[in-house]
Order: sequence, then structure tokens, then C-alpha cells
Amino acid sequence: MIRTLWKFARGAGRGIVATSVFLASLALAASVAPVAQAALDGCRADPVIYLSDGTALDVTADINTNAANITGIAYTVHVPAGLRVVLYLATPTLGFKGKETFTLVNDAAAGQYRTDTYIKTSNSGVSLTARTSLVGAYLTNLGISLQSKPVSGYSGNHLWTTVYR
Repeated sequence: MIRTLWKFARGAGRGIVATSVFLASLALAASVAPVAQAALDGCRADPVIYLSDGTALDVTADINTNAANITGIAYTVHVPAGLRVVLYLATPTLGFKGKETFTLVNDAAAGQYRTDTYIKTSNSGVSLTARTSLVGAYLTNLGISLQSKPVSGYSGNHLWTTVYR
């Protein structure tokens, strides 16, 4: 009886530690995600995507034009097979409502997360920077990962970023 209780307590302790690590990673992802901001000469979009493996992806787009000039923002995130979105948080930036779309594709290699950010504007040649930040707490090995990679380009072009866990 005592042995059974000890095994249960050890198993419950692991679950508590794993849950704590996962919740801490979510809090960390929320704290490092930049706040959306808009100005007369530029704007920023930054949805945060929480995945079923404990990964949080913050996809930021700094766009050098007014939000009124943006006609569409498409985020396509390529993740390993079997993963799903647990939560998608779009930033409520004025002027972006109805312009942002999100697609999840399960075709990336194991441990690889690729983002394609595509922004269309009414004025051509608008410079922009897309950045993908990854925060992950992985229960299988109780590991934590933090990465961030930017890529720059112009409206009407696909901006690809790849991060690894």
C-alpha cells in the first residue's frame, strides 16, 4: 500500500512540474511578445499562436505604412505533423480588422517551425520586417527553448522565417 502511494505521489509530482513548466512558458511568451502599436508612418501586427506541443510562436510584422494602406496580411505557419493550434491571439490593432488571415499547415520537419508572412498594401514598395519568435516548454524532456529570427522585404513578397526547437 505504501509503495503504491509513493508511486502515485512521484507520478503526480512529475505532472505538477510538467504543468508548471508549461504554464511558465506561456507566461514568458506573453511577456516577451511586443505590444502592437500604430503610428502615422508605420504599424505593427503580432499574433501569438500556442501549439499543442507547448510551443508559442509570436509572428511580428513591422510595416512602414499606415494601417489604412494595408489591404491584407496572411500568416501561414508550417509545423510538424500532428500539431494543432491550442490558442490563436490576434492583436486588436485599429485598422486591421478583417485584413488578417491565419493558416496552419502540418508539413514541416520534426522540431521545425516555418512562417510565411505575406502583406499586401495599396501603395507599392512598402518595406517591412517579419519576425518569428519561439518560446517552448517541452514536457518530454522538461526543456525550454527561446529563439527569434527576423527577415526584411517589401509588400507583395513572401517573407519566410524558420526557427527550431
